[in-house]
Amino acid sequence: MVKKIIVRWLTGYLLLITNGLLAQPSLQGVVVSGDNGEPLPSANVFLANTTKGTVTDNSGKFRITQLPPGRFDLVVSYVGFETLVIPIHTDSLKYYRILLTPSANQLAEVKIKARRDPDWEQNLAFFRKNFIGQSVNAARCRLLNPEVLWFDDDRANLRLTAGAREPLLIENQALGYRLKYQLESFVFDSRQKAVTYLGYPVLEAMVPRNARQQNRWLANRRKAYLGSTMHFMRALHRRSLAEDGFLVQRIVEKPDTVRSKPQTVRYLIRDTLRYAGLLNLEVSTATQTRLQMDGLFQVTYQHEKEDLAYLRMQRPFGPPPRAGGAQTSVVHMLNPFVDIEANGNFYEPLGILVEGYWSWEKIAELLPLDYELSP
Repeated sequence: MVKKIIVRWLTGYLLLITNGLLAQPSLQGVVVSGDNGEPLPSANVFLANTTKGTVTDNSGKFRITQLPPGRFDLVVSYVGFETLVIPIHTDSLKYYRILLTPSANQLAEVKIKARRDPDWEQNLAFFRKNFIGQSVNAARCRLLNPEVLWFDDDRANLRLTAGAREPLLIENQALGYRLKYQLESFVFDSRQKAVTYLGYPVLEAMVPRNARQQNRWLANRRKAYLGSTMHFMRALHRRSLAEDGFLVQRIVEKPDTVRSKPQTVRYLIRDTLRYAGLLNLEVSTATQTRLQMDGLFQVTYQHEKEDLAYLRMQRPFGPPPRAGGAQTSVVHMLNPFVDIEANGNFYEPLGILVEGYWSWEKIAELLPLDYELSP
């Protein structure tokens, strides 16, 4: 018997057809226009932050095989239509009929904000630094289609907003990946001195020219992984923080009553924060761990020092920096909790905000969730 379920999600629709006789471990479906039901060929369909993705054929159909275990965001995008994001679990086999909604703002973005002028070039340079990054790896990355970007420089409110009419294409020669990044938002708030961006990448492993290049890519991937947020989340899920080189300490914020202008002062609690203070152990399981605590905490990765490029950015004036200390980041809990998968993925991704070293590591250091550290 075939069971049909209608589900609404964001501005699109999907029809799930579950067949108890279906045994292939794959995601299959069709993508059509919500206006007229016509199939949408060459639509992007992928599991965000993985190497698993495809494009629809001339009939709008797609199939993704060899799925990694766990919870993921299935992302469907097409030029001129709203992006649809569907939370899925890969142990559930379904056939998806996905209806995309035309974007109401697409023409306005193209007409008003995509001007190629000196300001656009300056905004592009700023975007590269704060999206791709400023590390050694970032210098080996190429943005292949910058012309799809638009910028809205709201100088009255000191905010720079960026978007893209099509997925951004990035070639990372340092790690050996090609990225297709569905950029949903990018905002620089000059008053807060904060950059936030949201999007959905899919990665494709490049074919090395020779064994030497392959070994270099593997070494660079290992270096990018160690100490990263993915590494930390996986270690937290495994309860192996100390073994993996992480030190976690609580930060307390208190008002500074000495200065005439009110400020908040941070105090680092020297004691190591235990799992009972970080996790909700009652709801955590073998497949999912709940990070739940109030306020801020500091994460120190003790096995690697901070990059000199990062230290130069912290102190742009004065003598060149010497070797830094251990990589240090600060985590703000914006939501009451986030749930962590065994692969290091966590929900909601905007449930935490990071400062310090992790905020400096941008798209140039990105690895797919199906990456595994080699011995």
